Amino acid sequence: MLRRRTMTKSFLIGVHELEKQIGAEATEEWMRRIGEKLAETEGSGLMGEEVNGLYCFKMCLFAPKLDEFIEDMGLPKGHKEIMEYVKARETGVEGPAAVNVCCPMCYAYRRRRGTLAGKKDLLHLGAKYKLTGEKVLNKEAIKKSGHSVEEIEKLLEKYDCVNMYV
Repeated sequence: MLRRRTMTKSFLIGVHELEKQIGAEATEEWMRRIGEKLAETEGSGLMGEEVNGLYCFKMCLFAPKLDEFIEDMGLPKGHKEIMEYVKARETGVEGPAAVNVCCPMCYAYRRRRGTLAGKKDLLHLGAKYKLTGEKVLNKEAIKKSGHSVEEIEKLLEKYDCVNMYV
């Protein structure tokens, strides 16, 4: 009999096994494509609670399932490699403020849904990961948004993720 979380565990185990076989770069790109394809199946839409022109999430879309996986299975080695690659690669306004291995997929998902709704792009201004307490700010994206670092930091006290559709 399958447990309720078996599909999620299977996917996340697959992510880490894939990283071992093809490396962090190709795995991260694969996850982005999944996010884009998922958005295309769900259609257009701006996501999050609107706060002063920003779109905020009280809870990361994928983190609850990732948290369950980490609590059950521990943090796989591949997670660290993917995160190191994402953080090294994602510089500038176009990258996600990544705090967990699912951030590139989620960013691609929200970005694509926004473009389907007529927006040019999505700026991922900041994120926090409740499981670790880590916060990441994309200062270049914040500057482009016209908002301040302090404003984004304050929003991250209440929200997990802060974005701006442009």
